[in-house]
Amino acid sequence: YRLNLPSGCFYLKHYRVGDWKAVLQNVVRPPRAILEWRAAQWVAAAGISTIETVAVGRTIRRGLVFDSFLACRAIEDSEPLDAFVANRLQQLPAARRQVVRRNLTESLGRLVAALHRDRIIHRDLHAENILVRLAPDDSLQLWLIDLHAVTTCRRLTLPHIERNLALLNPALVHGLTEIDCVRFFRSYWSALLSPANTTVIAAAHLV
Repeated sequence: YRLNLPSGCFYLKHYRVGDWKAVLQNVVRPPRAILEWRAAQWVAAAGISTIETVAVGRTIRRGLVFDSFLACRAIEDSEPLDAFVANRLQQLPAARRQVVRRNLTESLGRLVAALHRDRIIHRDLHAENILVRLAPDDSLQLWLIDLHAVTTCRRLTLPHIERNLALLNPALVHGLTEIDCVRFFRSYWSALLSPANTTVIAAAHLV
């Protein structure tokens, strides 16, 4: 739900509990709104812009948690990555479009690398879950949203990386050039394997 309030624009996500199996899941683990709130904290701690949670709630009946709710502030002047690539990017003059494409692919590579450095996996990492804001100087800011499918792992392996990157593949292949894809992977691996990063990544020795 979109909420337009005097204090600003917000989105309210309602996690419905459809059956008793889902209710019992809330007994053994926190409700989904709480899980997304925690995921936002992990993502922010990794240095990635993400949702700003302003409230989390839940309904309790007979001592059991049923539906849960998460409210977050709207990210103004931004649009999903797939819409940006398909529309806004194509409307730019050729010279500016080339600069923005380079900035976009390099920024996207650094975002995914920051996730993987902290052993964070977004199991729904597609273009609609990345928001883009283009500044007048052609720099870009990216936000990772819709964090219900975010998890952490003890050891990041090559299959983890492959599955996660495969989700972004349609946006890279259909909207950008082969050179853009190369820039993305160079930026990704450079950020992932930077000497400044002390996290041990199981797949690193394969590069």
